[in-house]
Amino acid sequence: MRPHYSQIRRQPKAAGVMLLGTGGFIFPKTTQYMETACDIEEDKVIHPFAFRTHTHALGTVVSGWKVQYKDGEYKWTLIGKMDPQLPQMFYPVLDDITLTKGDIVAARCTMNNFRSRITRVGATADDEMCNFYMMYWTEQSLLSKAYCFSWGPPLSYWHRVPMGFWKLFSFPWLTGIPEDKRASEIDKNELRSYFFAKMRNT
Repeated sequence: MRPHYSQIRRQPKAAGVMLLGTGGFIFPKTTQYMETACDIEEDKVIHPFAFRTHTHALGTVVSGWKVQYKDGEYKWTLIGKMDPQLPQMFYPVLDDITLTKGDIVAARCTMNNFRSRITRVGATADDEMCNFYMMYWTEQSLLSKAYCFSWGPPLSYWHRVPMGFWKLFSFPWLTGIPEDKRASEIDKNELRSYFFAKMRNT
């Protein structure tokens, strides 16, 4: 017998992943921020619900953000942050967040280069990576732009604008950038919330 399919139903929701990351390199014996930011250019509503961070040995905290221009200023809302030296699995987004056209997604990897040499972004354990994976759902089609990458340090930053034409690689229009305690540190209470999925909006 041949199976008979009377109806093919389209799933009401779709799930996808957006990857934020950087290139660049880290000078020896320094703490360096590796930062990226991209516009949401498509007329869709997406709902982040989980995130994953990834670095190699030098990463201390990776954070991802929704940035929205409203009432003449940029408002930063945390999507998630984690110590990448802990298990690199997907953790829950703790707030009910939506991203729409015109919003910005941004990520920062805080790197502590304890080595006596420059460490570049690359695939081996001797290199580094800066990745923030954002898993989302939508009632529309998935985003066609699934990646958000910058050149990374020493060219691309949220806040520090290099001289000359190098400033073309940075994001000098971003203001209201979170203080380092929010963007580059994570405490035990925050870790506990992510590990035990304690929603902040419930």
